[in-house]
Amino acid sequence: MKKIYPEFFVNKKRIDFNDLDDSILVVLDANILLELYRSSSKLRDELTESINMVKSNLWMPYQVGFEFNRNRKILMHKIANDKSTFEKKLNSNINNTLDEYIEEFKKKYKLFEEIVEENKSKINDLKFEVEKTIKLIGNEINSNQQSDFLELIETIYVDKIADNSSYNYQTWVEEAEVRYKINQPPGYKDYNNKKDKHYFIKGKSVSAAYGDFFMWKEMLLKAKEDHIKEVVFITNDVKEDWFFETTGKKVGARVELIEEMIRESNANFRIFTSSSFLFSTLSQEKYLNIESEVKSSEILETNNDFNDNKYKIGSNNKIRFENSFSNKDLFFDNSSVGKIHEMMANFEKFMTECMTAIIDLKSNDINNSTNTMIDNLYSEFKSLVIQYDNFRYMIRQKKELFSDTNVQTMKNLLTDIEYLTFRVKYLT
Repeated sequence: MKKIYPEFFVNKKRIDFNDLDDSILVVLDANILLELYRSSSKLRDELTESINMVKSNLWMPYQVGFEFNRNRKILMHKIANDKSTFEKKLNSNINNTLDEYIEEFKKKYKLFEEIVEENKSKINDLKFEVEKTIKLIGNEINSNQQSDFLELIETIYVDKIADNSSYNYQTWVEEAEVRYKINQPPGYKDYNNKKDKHYFIKGKSVSAAYGDFFMWKEMLLKAKEDHIKEVVFITNDVKEDWFFETTGKKVGARVELIEEMIRESNANFRIFTSSSFLFSTLSQEKYLNIESEVKSSEILETNNDFNDNKYKIGSNNKIRFENSFSNKDLFFDNSSVGKIHEMMANFEKFMTECMTAIIDLKSNDINNSTNTMIDNLYSEFKSLVIQYDNFRYMIRQKKELFSDTNVQTMKNLLTDIEYLTFRVKYLT
């Protein structure tokens, strides 16, 4: 089965972005690079850290660079314009509304007029504080606007941008037209919205509807020419022509794309959103600090090989939890350090699965009681992750690495995360 249908079996192993070899190619979509301009300073710093972590494996298709440069200035001007409009409207609305309420009550109640006169300075102070807060928000936007990240991106992508001189765009357009008619991914979801928008490449007018397909052809060629084993594509374009969707949930790359990458380039293909990329590259504490800004509606790619058989229903129809560590030895060896390293690997596996399940649950329509239950489970999850991060920091500092106490601490953490994952997964 695996030899005949490899596209259904290739994405089972977790990708360690901290330790990528030369056989893995990482491609950031233009929308990920443009996210640097849209994000808060906190998220921007974490995204920059994650990009730097994989910079040795980065490569930019010509189409990505073209779309980034075409949209960068447009986005910067739009942000500046929206910021100005925001400040004017907010200042005007708040001050006018406050003045209107004061005048309304002054007409009704003489006492109120006296109180207003006595506290005029405090009211003015209130207006000043509002204006000050609005200015602080504007300064954050200015920080992004003035920090043109082009220099950073150019530094990262030195000698890593595709040369399009050999591309036959006319042939690609003809191929795309055939594929789009039968909804063959990627790119067909852009056709209706972009078919009438054109730009010039190599002196010829090309519809913007074919941008995703051009990028896909470039990835296929690059993977084949450089004997790449795995292409990791990171994008916030979560439409159905990139992501496989079932029962309303996106669960990774379209199988057709994986199959085509294997067939044309003998390489595997994976797809991540910015949220799943950040989750996989940052420490969990850092990720939790920016999670509210990361779009939870975007799917985290399943970056593990979770075993459903650990959770079984007994003859009395009650769920029975089978602890992995009670009946079998999962460690590399019998030493404390071997046990700790193995348990840490298992903890991170369950941690990823648990977070994925929580995000899936939160993206569904749920009632208030279920939502409260999920929030409580998530609080437990954050607590465990912080405990684990503290433990991992201690291990990295090589403090009492071989102690039996550390083995027991890690075993307790692992048991807790495994059981929590079971409880979360059961709700799905």
